[in-house]
Amino acid sequence: MSTGAGMALNAPVAAQVARVQARHVLGDIRGSIQQVGPGYVAFTDLKGNLGKLKLTGHGFGRITVASNQFEGASLLMSGPGGTLTIDLFRAPIRNGVRGTGTINTQMLIRSGTGDYKDAAGSAGSFVATVQDLRKLYKRTKSLLTDKTDVNSLSDAAYFLLDSTKPPKK
Repeated sequence: MSTGAGMALNAPVAAQVARVQARHVLGDIRGSIQQVGPGYVAFTDLKGNLGKLKLTGHGFGRITVASNQFEGASLLMSGPGGTLTIDLFRAPIRNGVRGTGTINTQMLIRSGTGDYKDAAGSAGSFVATVQDLRKLYKRTKSLLTDKTDVNSLSDAAYFLLDSTKPPKK
C-alpha cells in the first residue's frame, strides 16, 4: 500500500492528531526570584493564571552563575480546586536589554491534586523574564514575569485548563 493510500485510510486519525497538536493553553505568572544560597534560587509571591485557573505559589531551583545557566526548578502552584507541581528544566539565561534576563525552558506538570489531577503529564514552554539579573546575582529579589504555553495535554487536561469548572467524573 502506498503512503498516500495509507494516509487516505487514516484521514480521521490524522485529523484527530492535528487537532490535538494545535491546542494551546496560555498562562501568565508574576512573582519574585531571589538567589538564596550558592547556586540556589527561590521563587516567591507567584500569582497568575494557567488557562483559566487562578493560581498562587512558590518554588525552588538551581542556577550556575558563572555560566549563566538555569539548572531547573520545581514550582508548587495552588488554586481553589487543588495544587499543581510544575517542573522546569535546564536552559541558558540569556542577557537582554537594560540588565534583564530571559530563561526559555520547557515545563512539565508533574502532578496535580484535587480537581487539577487531570493536568498531570501536560507539557509546554515556560519563558521567564528576570527584570534585573544583577539583583538576582547579588542575592536580592528581582521581579519575574513569565509566559507559559502548555501545548501537549490530554483532552481532560485541556478541558480543565480551558474551563473555569473541571470535568465531572
